[in-house]
Amino acid sequence: IYEQDFLPCSFGGRPELSAHHALSTLNEVISGGTTGWVLEADLKNFFGSLSHEWMLRFIAHRVGDPRLISLIRRWLKAGVLENGAVHPSDEGTPQGGSISVLLSNVYLHYVLDLWFERVVKTRLRGEARLVRYIDDFVICFQYRSDALQVEEALRHRLGKFGLTLEPSKTKLVEFGRSHSGTRANAAETARRHFTFWV
Repeated sequence: IYEQDFLPCSFGGRPELSAHHALSTLNEVISGGTTGWVLEADLKNFFGSLSHEWMLRFIAHRVGDPRLISLIRRWLKAGVLENGAVHPSDEGTPQGGSISVLLSNVYLHYVLDLWFERVVKTRLRGEARLVRYIDDFVICFQYRSDALQVEEALRHRLGKFGLTLEPSKTKLVEFGRSHSGTRANAAETARRHFTFWV
């Protein structure tokens, strides 16, 4: 159902779109484009912070079968077994759960991917590209002013859906051909510098 809807910026938990494909795409963006600044972002406790209400609304937007929606609702509410006791959960999805990666991709498809492609990019002065691997992502910008504007807007956007950026792991860095000097240097620096899939 969802594979045909997901955007090309989304990697992980999808057929033939692994972390290696994401890194390859990022290298192409940085080496061959106009990237001057990169925002590396990390979502704080992403799998534990997903809003069940928003998740079910996103699912209902695409899935018409109430039985399937009810099944996902029960799965989300199932809770966690710790020391022989079940602790119900009001938010989040178990990291490593059989359907968690799909649900996280659905959640960020609506919260981040569509918003970035349809709203953000139309308001920027220069070029920008998003590359997301499950819950980790980078956004490449041509201009620093665009990067700063999007970083601020991103905090508000994520907050609306119960998510926050992890300050210690989110950073804006000068990057790209103009900063590194050559295409080869840019690609090598990307492999050494960014830690979002390690």
